[in-house]
Amino acid sequence: MLKISYLISLLASVVLGQIEPPDGLRTHSPRVWALQGGKVYVEPEIIKENATIIIRDGLIEKVGTDIKIPKDATILDMNGKTIYPGFIDSWVEIPAKSGDTPDHDAHWNSQVHSRRDLSRLYQPDEKKLESLHKLGFTVAHIVPDSGIFQGQTALVQLDKKGTILLSGVAQDIAYEVHGWGKGTYPNALLGVVALLRQTFIDANWYREASEKARRYPQLNESLKKNRDLEILGNWLKDQRPFIVETNHELTALRSLKIAEEFTLNCWLKGSGYEYRRITEIAMQDPFMILPLDFPVTPDISDPYQELRYSTAELKHWDIAPDNPAILVEHNIPIALTAYGLEGNEFRKNLNRSVKRSLSKSAALAALTTIPAEQMGIGNQLGKIKEGYLANLTIVDGDYFQDKSDIISTWIGGEEYPV
Repeated sequence: MLKISYLISLLASVVLGQIEPPDGLRTHSPRVWALQGGKVYVEPEIIKENATIIIRDGLIEKVGTDIKIPKDATILDMNGKTIYPGFIDSWVEIPAKSGDTPDHDAHWNSQVHSRRDLSRLYQPDEKKLESLHKLGFTVAHIVPDSGIFQGQTALVQLDKKGTILLSGVAQDIAYEVHGWGKGTYPNALLGVVALLRQTFIDANWYREASEKARRYPQLNESLKKNRDLEILGNWLKDQRPFIVETNHELTALRSLKIAEEFTLNCWLKGSGYEYRRITEIAMQDPFMILPLDFPVTPDISDPYQELRYSTAELKHWDIAPDNPAILVEHNIPIALTAYGLEGNEFRKNLNRSVKRSLSKSAALAALTTIPAEQMGIGNQLGKIKEGYLANLTIVDGDYFQDKSDIISTWIGGEEYPV
Protein backbone atom coordinates (compact mmCIF):
# COMPACT_ATOMS: atom_id res chain seq x y z
CA MET A 1 0.00 0.00 0.00
CA LEU A 2 2.88 2.30 0.85
CA LYS A 3 4.47 1.64 -2.53
CA ILE A 4 1.21 2.46 -4.33
CA SER A 5 0.87 5.76 -2.43
CA TYR A 6 4.47 6.63 -3.27
CA LEU A 7 3.93 5.92 -6.98
CA ILE A 8 0.77 8.03 -7.02
CA SER A 9 2.54 10.97 -5.39
CA LEU A 10 5.49 10.60 -7.76
CA LEU A 11 3.18 10.56 -10.79
CA ALA A 12 1.35 13.64 -9.51
CA SER A 13 4.63 15.51 -9.11
CA VAL A 14 5.53 14.74 -12.72
CA VAL A 15 2.13 15.72 -14.12
CA LEU A 16 1.81 18.87 -12.04
CA GLY A 17 5.48 19.83 -12.21
CA GLN A 18 6.60 23.14 -13.68
CA ILE A 19 9.77 24.78 -14.87
CA GLU A 20 9.32 27.91 -12.75
CA PRO A 21 6.75 29.19 -10.21
CA PRO A 22 3.88 31.41 -11.44
CA ASP A 23 4.46 35.17 -11.44
CA GLY A 24 1.81 36.66 -9.15
CA LEU A 25 -1.54 35.03 -8.42
CA ARG A 26 -2.12 31.60 -9.91
CA THR A 27 -4.75 31.75 -12.68
CA HIS A 28 -7.11 29.01 -13.80
CA SER A 29 -8.04 29.98 -17.34
CA PRO A 30 -10.09 27.48 -19.35
CA ARG A 31 -7.93 24.88 -21.07
CA VAL A 32 -10.69 23.39 -23.25
CA TRP A 33 -12.39 25.49 -25.90
CA ALA A 34 -14.95 24.88 -28.62
CA LEU A 35 -14.84 27.43 -31.45
CA GLN A 36 -18.18 26.79 -33.11
CA GLY A 37 -19.74 27.78 -36.43
CA GLY A 38 -16.84 29.41 -38.27
CA LYS A 39 -15.43 29.05 -41.76
CA VAL A 40 -12.26 27.05 -41.13
CA TYR A 41 -9.25 26.84 -43.44
CA VAL A 42 -7.84 23.48 -42.39
CA GLU A 43 -5.05 24.21 -44.86
CA PRO A 44 -4.79 26.62 -47.81
CA GLU A 45 -7.01 24.65 -50.22
CA ILE A 46 -9.20 22.75 -47.74
CA ILE A 47 -12.11 24.69 -46.26
CA LYS A 48 -14.81 23.54 -43.84
CA GLU A 49 -17.95 25.67 -43.58
CA ASN A 50 -19.82 25.99 -40.28
CA ALA A 51 -17.11 23.95 -38.57
CA THR A 52 -16.09 23.47 -34.94
CA ILE A 53 -12.57 23.42 -33.52
CA ILE A 54 -11.90 21.74 -30.18
CA ILE A 55 -8.80 23.00 -28.37
CA ARG A 56 -7.42 21.16 -25.37
CA ASP A 57 -4.24 22.04 -23.46
CA GLY A 58 -2.84 24.17 -26.26
CA LEU A 59 -3.40 21.64 -29.06
CA ILE A 60 -6.06 21.04 -31.69
CA GLU A 61 -8.06 18.05 -30.44
CA LYS A 62 -10.66 17.88 -33.23
CA VAL A 63 -11.89 19.90 -36.19
CA GLY A 64 -14.94 19.21 -38.33
CA THR A 65 -18.61 19.86 -39.01
CA ASP A 66 -20.19 17.07 -36.96
CA ILE A 67 -18.35 17.10 -33.66
CA LYS A 68 -19.70 16.39 -30.20
CA ILE A 69 -18.61 19.22 -27.93
CA PRO A 70 -16.96 18.03 -24.68
CA LYS A 71 -18.82 18.85 -21.49
CA ASP A 72 -15.78 20.62 -20.05
CA ALA A 73 -15.38 22.93 -23.06
CA THR A 74 -16.01 26.68 -23.06
CA ILE A 75 -18.01 27.45 -26.22
CA LEU A 76 -17.25 30.49 -28.39
CA ASP A 77 -19.57 31.47 -31.24
CA MET A 78 -17.60 31.93 -34.47
CA ASN A 79 -20.58 32.54 -36.76
CA GLY A 80 -19.51 34.89 -39.59
CA LYS A 81 -15.83 34.52 -38.70
CA THR A 82 -13.06 33.01 -40.81
CA ILE A 83 -10.46 30.94 -38.96
CA TYR A 84 -7.04 30.47 -40.54
CA PRO A 85 -4.01 28.53 -39.31
CA GLY A 86 -1.89 30.99 -37.32
CA PHE A 87 0.28 33.06 -39.67
CA ILE A 88 4.08 32.90 -39.59
CA ASP A 89 6.17 36.03 -40.12
CA SER A 90 9.28 34.59 -41.72
CA TRP A 91 11.66 37.47 -41.02
CA VAL A 92 11.70 39.41 -37.74
CA GLU A 93 15.02 41.03 -36.87
CA ILE A 94 16.10 41.39 -33.25
CA PRO A 95 19.18 43.19 -31.90
CA ALA A 96 22.10 40.81 -31.59
CA LYS A 97 25.19 42.89 -30.93
CA SER A 98 28.22 41.01 -29.68
CA GLY A 99 30.46 42.20 -26.87
CA ASP A 100 33.62 44.17 -27.50
CA THR A 101 35.77 41.33 -26.17
CA PRO A 102 35.47 38.16 -28.30
CA ASP A 103 35.57 34.69 -26.77
CA HIS A 104 38.96 33.01 -26.74
CA ASP A 105 37.78 30.39 -29.25
CA ALA A 106 36.03 32.85 -31.61
CA HIS A 107 36.77 33.34 -35.29
CA TRP A 108 39.57 35.77 -36.08
CA ASN A 109 37.17 38.07 -37.97
CA SER A 110 34.66 40.00 -35.86
CA GLN A 111 31.98 39.63 -38.56
CA VAL A 112 31.75 35.84 -38.16
CA HIS A 113 29.17 34.92 -35.50
CA SER A 114 28.07 31.41 -36.39
CA ARG A 115 27.95 30.53 -32.66
CA ARG A 116 25.38 33.25 -32.01
CA ASP A 117 22.09 31.52 -31.16
CA LEU A 118 19.02 33.77 -31.27
CA SER A 119 16.97 31.35 -29.20
CA ARG A 120 19.22 32.34 -26.28
CA LEU A 121 18.89 36.07 -26.92
CA TYR A 122 15.18 36.44 -27.63
CA GLN A 123 13.08 38.46 -25.20
CA PRO A 124 9.45 39.28 -26.06
CA ASP A 125 8.73 42.95 -26.71
CA GLU A 126 5.13 43.86 -25.85
CA LYS A 127 4.76 46.56 -28.52
CA LYS A 128 6.28 44.35 -31.19
CA LEU A 129 4.01 41.46 -30.21
CA GLU A 130 0.96 43.70 -30.42
CA SER A 131 1.88 45.00 -33.88
CA LEU A 132 2.41 41.47 -35.21
CA HIS A 133 -0.85 40.21 -33.66
CA LYS A 134 -2.72 43.00 -35.45
CA LEU A 135 -1.51 41.53 -38.74
CA GLY A 136 -2.52 38.00 -37.73
CA PHE A 137 0.93 36.60 -36.95
CA THR A 138 1.29 33.97 -34.24
CA VAL A 139 4.86 32.73 -34.90
CA ALA A 140 8.01 34.53 -35.97
CA HIS A 141 11.24 33.42 -37.58
CA ILE A 142 13.70 35.63 -35.69
CA VAL A 143 16.98 36.64 -37.29
CA PRO A 144 20.02 38.67 -36.15
CA ASP A 145 20.75 42.16 -37.39
CA SER A 146 24.55 42.39 -37.62
CA GLY A 147 27.58 40.64 -39.06
CA ILE A 148 28.37 38.72 -42.24
CA PHE A 149 27.93 35.26 -40.75
CA GLN A 150 25.22 36.64 -38.47
CA GLY A 151 24.28 33.55 -36.51
CA GLN A 152 21.61 30.92 -35.98
CA THR A 153 17.97 31.87 -36.48
CA ALA A 154 15.05 30.51 -34.46
CA LEU A 155 11.28 30.03 -34.53
CA VAL A 156 9.35 31.51 -31.61
CA GLN A 157 5.75 31.70 -30.49
CA LEU A 158 4.55 35.31 -30.34
CA ASP A 159 3.21 34.82 -26.83
CA LYS A 160 4.05 36.73 -23.69
CA LYS A 161 6.34 33.95 -22.45
CA GLY A 162 8.58 34.00 -25.53
CA THR A 163 8.23 30.26 -26.14
CA ILE A 164 11.00 28.87 -28.37
CA LEU A 165 9.65 26.38 -30.90
CA LEU A 166 12.88 25.58 -32.72
CA SER A 167 16.45 26.81 -32.46
CA GLY A 168 19.14 26.59 -35.14
CA VAL A 169 16.71 26.92 -38.05
CA ALA A 170 19.31 28.42 -40.41
CA GLN A 171 22.60 30.30 -40.50
CA ASP A 172 22.00 33.89 -41.59
CA ILE A 173 24.47 35.49 -44.02
CA ALA A 174 24.54 39.15 -45.10
CA TYR A 175 26.76 41.17 -47.44
CA GLU A 176 27.42 43.68 -44.68
CA VAL A 177 30.02 46.30 -45.65
CA HIS A 178 31.15 48.94 -43.16
CA GLY A 179 33.03 51.06 -45.70
CA TRP A 180 36.57 52.37 -45.72
CA GLY A 181 36.10 54.61 -42.69
CA LYS A 182 35.58 51.67 -40.34
CA GLY A 183 39.15 50.43 -40.63
CA THR A 184 38.28 46.74 -40.25
CA TYR A 185 38.23 43.96 -42.84
CA PRO A 186 36.22 43.56 -44.97
CA ASN A 187 35.38 47.12 -45.98
CA ALA A 188 34.21 46.43 -49.55
CA LEU A 189 31.91 43.94 -51.26
CA LEU A 190 34.85 42.12 -52.84
CA GLY A 191 36.26 41.51 -49.37
CA VAL A 192 32.92 40.21 -48.11
CA VAL A 193 32.75 37.63 -50.89
CA ALA A 194 36.37 36.65 -50.22
CA LEU A 195 35.64 36.24 -46.50
CA LEU A 196 32.58 34.11 -47.24
CA ARG A 197 34.48 31.76 -49.53
CA GLN A 198 37.54 31.50 -47.29
CA THR A 199 35.41 30.83 -44.20
CA PHE A 200 33.59 27.97 -45.94
CA ILE A 201 36.95 26.52 -47.03
CA ASP A 202 38.33 26.90 -43.50
CA ALA A 203 35.21 25.33 -41.94
CA ASN A 204 35.47 22.23 -44.13
CA TRP A 205 39.20 21.96 -43.42
CA TYR A 206 38.67 22.42 -39.68
CA ARG A 207 36.05 19.67 -39.53
CA GLU A 208 38.23 17.21 -41.48
CA ALA A 209 41.36 18.08 -39.49
CA SER A 210 39.50 17.73 -36.19
CA GLU A 211 38.22 14.28 -37.18
CA LYS A 212 41.75 13.14 -38.07
CA ALA A 213 43.16 14.55 -34.83
CA ARG A 214 40.54 12.65 -32.81
CA ARG A 215 41.17 9.41 -34.69
CA TYR A 216 44.97 9.63 -34.61
CA PRO A 217 45.93 11.83 -31.62
CA GLN A 218 49.49 10.46 -31.49
CA LEU A 219 50.19 11.50 -35.09
CA ASN A 220 48.59 14.96 -35.17
CA GLU A 221 49.18 18.22 -33.39
CA SER A 222 46.11 19.35 -31.48
CA LEU A 223 44.14 22.12 -33.17
CA LYS A 224 43.50 25.51 -31.68
CA LYS A 225 39.83 25.53 -30.69
CA ASN A 226 37.60 27.61 -33.00
CA ARG A 227 33.94 27.26 -32.07
CA ASP A 228 32.65 29.28 -35.05
CA LEU A 229 34.44 27.10 -37.60
CA GLU A 230 33.38 23.97 -35.73
CA ILE A 231 29.71 24.97 -35.96
CA LEU A 232 29.97 25.94 -39.63
CA GLY A 233 31.80 22.73 -40.51
CA ASN A 234 29.06 20.59 -38.98
CA TRP A 235 26.39 22.80 -40.57
CA LEU A 236 27.93 22.17 -44.00
CA LYS A 237 28.30 18.45 -43.39
CA ASP A 238 24.65 18.08 -42.29
CA GLN A 239 23.36 20.18 -45.22
CA ARG A 240 21.52 22.52 -42.89
CA PRO A 241 20.16 25.77 -44.38
CA PHE A 242 22.09 28.98 -45.00
CA ILE A 243 19.86 31.99 -45.66
CA VAL A 244 21.46 34.83 -47.60
CA GLU A 245 20.10 38.37 -47.51
CA THR A 246 19.85 39.97 -50.96
CA ASN A 247 19.09 43.52 -52.09
CA HIS A 248 18.64 42.94 -55.83
CA GLU A 249 18.54 40.15 -58.39
CA LEU A 250 22.31 40.15 -59.01
CA THR A 251 22.95 39.55 -55.31
CA ALA A 252 20.61 36.56 -55.53
CA LEU A 253 22.55 35.13 -58.49
CA ARG A 254 25.87 35.75 -56.72
CA SER A 255 24.58 33.95 -53.62
CA LEU A 256 23.34 30.98 -55.64
CA LYS A 257 26.73 30.77 -57.37
CA ILE A 258 28.50 30.58 -54.01
CA ALA A 259 25.94 28.01 -52.87
CA GLU A 260 26.68 25.88 -55.93
CA GLU A 261 30.43 26.10 -55.31
CA PHE A 262 30.16 24.85 -51.72
CA THR A 263 27.04 22.65 -52.11
CA LEU A 264 25.04 24.77 -49.69
CA ASN A 265 21.41 24.27 -48.78
CA CYS A 266 20.66 27.86 -49.78
CA TRP A 267 17.66 29.99 -48.87
CA LEU A 268 17.28 33.60 -49.94
CA LYS A 269 15.74 36.65 -48.36
CA GLY A 270 14.31 38.26 -51.47
CA SER A 271 14.55 41.83 -52.66
CA GLY A 272 11.45 42.13 -54.85
CA TYR A 273 13.55 42.26 -58.03
CA GLU A 274 13.60 38.51 -58.67
CA TYR A 275 11.32 38.80 -61.71
CA ARG A 276 14.21 40.41 -63.61
CA ARG A 277 16.24 37.18 -63.63
CA ILE A 278 13.54 34.69 -62.79
CA THR A 279 14.69 31.93 -65.16
CA GLU A 280 18.20 31.74 -63.69
CA ILE A 281 16.90 31.89 -60.11
CA ALA A 282 14.26 29.22 -60.75
CA MET A 283 16.92 26.83 -62.06
CA GLN A 284 18.40 26.67 -58.52
CA ASP A 285 14.97 26.26 -56.85
CA PRO A 286 15.76 28.15 -53.62
CA PHE A 287 13.31 28.65 -50.77
CA MET A 288 12.71 32.39 -50.60
CA ILE A 289 11.51 34.68 -47.82
CA LEU A 290 9.90 37.66 -49.46
CA PRO A 291 9.26 41.13 -47.98
CA LEU A 292 6.38 43.07 -49.56
CA ASP A 293 7.91 46.55 -49.31
CA PHE A 294 6.80 47.73 -52.75
CA PRO A 295 8.00 51.12 -54.05
CA VAL A 296 5.73 54.08 -53.35
CA THR A 297 3.70 55.59 -56.18
CA PRO A 298 5.92 58.03 -58.13
CA ASP A 299 4.89 61.67 -57.94
CA ILE A 300 4.48 62.74 -61.58
CA SER A 301 2.06 65.59 -60.96
CA ASP A 302 4.70 68.07 -62.11
CA PRO A 303 6.39 67.60 -65.53
CA TYR A 304 9.81 68.46 -64.11
CA GLN A 305 9.30 66.07 -61.21
CA GLU A 306 8.40 63.34 -63.69
CA LEU A 307 11.82 63.56 -65.33
CA ARG A 308 13.48 62.44 -62.08
CA TYR A 309 12.22 58.87 -62.53
CA SER A 310 13.99 56.47 -64.82
CA THR A 311 12.15 53.97 -66.99
CA ALA A 312 13.55 51.17 -64.80
CA GLU A 313 12.10 52.77 -61.64
CA LEU A 314 8.68 53.21 -63.22
CA LYS A 315 8.74 49.64 -64.51
CA HIS A 316 9.64 48.27 -61.09
CA TRP A 317 6.85 50.27 -59.45
CA ASP A 318 4.42 48.66 -61.88
CA ILE A 319 5.73 45.06 -61.74
CA ALA A 320 6.76 44.72 -58.06
CA PRO A 321 3.28 43.58 -56.86
CA ASP A 322 3.41 40.76 -59.44
CA ASN A 323 6.78 39.46 -58.18
CA PRO A 324 5.30 36.97 -55.62
CA ALA A 325 3.03 35.44 -58.27
CA ILE A 326 5.89 35.22 -60.77
CA LEU A 327 7.95 33.27 -58.23
CA VAL A 328 5.03 30.93 -57.51
CA GLU A 329 4.44 30.39 -61.25
CA HIS A 330 8.07 29.25 -61.52
CA ASN A 331 7.57 26.77 -58.65
CA ILE A 332 9.78 28.66 -56.23
CA PRO A 333 8.51 28.15 -52.65
CA ILE A 334 7.99 31.49 -50.95
CA ALA A 335 7.20 32.68 -47.43
CA LEU A 336 6.09 36.21 -46.64
CA THR A 337 7.18 38.77 -44.08
CA ALA A 338 6.04 42.19 -42.88
CA TYR A 339 9.70 43.23 -42.48
CA GLY A 340 10.30 46.85 -43.47
CA LEU A 341 6.61 47.78 -43.33
CA GLU A 342 4.65 49.75 -40.75
CA GLY A 343 1.09 49.53 -39.51
CA ASN A 344 -1.28 47.93 -41.98
CA GLU A 345 1.02 48.30 -45.01
CA PHE A 346 1.67 44.56 -45.11
CA ARG A 347 -1.98 43.68 -45.59
CA LYS A 348 -2.48 46.45 -48.15
CA ASN A 349 0.49 45.27 -50.20
CA LEU A 350 -0.46 41.61 -49.88
CA ASN A 351 -4.01 42.33 -51.04
CA ARG A 352 -2.57 44.37 -53.90
CA SER A 353 -0.62 41.30 -55.04
CA VAL A 354 -3.71 39.12 -54.67
CA LYS A 355 -5.80 41.50 -56.76
CA ARG A 356 -3.11 41.56 -59.43
CA SER A 357 -2.10 37.92 -59.91
CA LEU A 358 -1.32 36.00 -56.69
CA SER A 359 -3.96 33.40 -55.80
CA LYS A 360 -5.42 33.48 -52.29
CA SER A 361 -4.39 29.86 -51.71
CA ALA A 362 -0.79 30.64 -52.70
CA ALA A 363 -0.76 33.70 -50.44
CA LEU A 364 -2.17 31.67 -47.54
CA ALA A 365 0.36 28.89 -48.12
CA ALA A 366 3.16 31.49 -48.01
CA LEU A 367 1.91 32.50 -44.55
CA THR A 368 1.33 29.00 -43.17
CA THR A 369 2.26 25.63 -44.67
CA ILE A 370 5.32 26.61 -46.72
CA PRO A 371 7.33 28.34 -43.96
CA ALA A 372 6.30 25.65 -41.46
CA GLU A 373 7.47 22.82 -43.73
CA GLN A 374 10.66 24.55 -44.90
CA MET A 375 11.68 25.40 -41.35
CA GLY A 376 11.19 21.84 -40.12
CA ILE A 377 8.05 22.20 -38.06
CA GLY A 378 5.38 21.28 -40.59
CA ASN A 379 3.97 18.60 -38.28
CA GLN A 380 3.05 21.22 -35.66
CA LEU A 381 2.25 24.44 -37.50
CA GLY A 382 0.60 25.69 -40.68
CA LYS A 383 -2.62 23.64 -40.53
CA ILE A 384 -5.67 23.26 -38.32
CA LYS A 385 -5.44 19.54 -37.73
CA GLU A 386 -5.60 17.14 -34.83
CA GLY A 387 -2.41 17.24 -32.76
CA TYR A 388 -1.17 20.55 -34.18
CA LEU A 389 -0.49 23.58 -32.01
CA ALA A 390 -3.62 25.64 -31.45
CA ASN A 391 -2.32 28.67 -33.34
CA LEU A 392 -5.17 30.46 -35.10
CA THR A 393 -5.86 33.75 -36.85
CA ILE A 394 -9.52 34.76 -36.62
CA VAL A 395 -10.92 37.35 -39.02
CA ASP A 396 -14.31 38.97 -39.34
CA GLY A 397 -14.59 38.25 -43.07
CA ASP A 398 -11.84 37.48 -45.59
CA TYR A 399 -8.25 38.32 -44.62
CA PHE A 400 -7.52 39.20 -48.23
CA GLN A 401 -10.07 41.99 -48.32
CA ASP A 402 -9.05 45.43 -47.12
CA LYS A 403 -12.15 46.08 -45.03
CA SER A 404 -12.00 42.87 -42.98
CA ASP A 405 -10.89 43.06 -39.35
CA ILE A 406 -8.70 40.67 -37.39
CA ILE A 407 -10.60 39.73 -34.23
CA SER A 408 -7.93 37.78 -32.38
CA THR A 409 -4.98 35.45 -32.63
CA TRP A 410 -4.68 32.22 -30.68
CA ILE A 411 -1.22 31.07 -29.69
CA GLY A 412 -0.76 27.71 -28.03
CA GLY A 413 -4.44 27.64 -27.09
CA GLU A 414 -4.39 31.11 -25.52
CA GLU A 415 -6.41 33.95 -27.05
CA TYR A 416 -4.82 37.33 -27.75
CA PRO A 417 -7.63 39.78 -28.69
CA VAL A 418 -6.64 42.44 -31.22
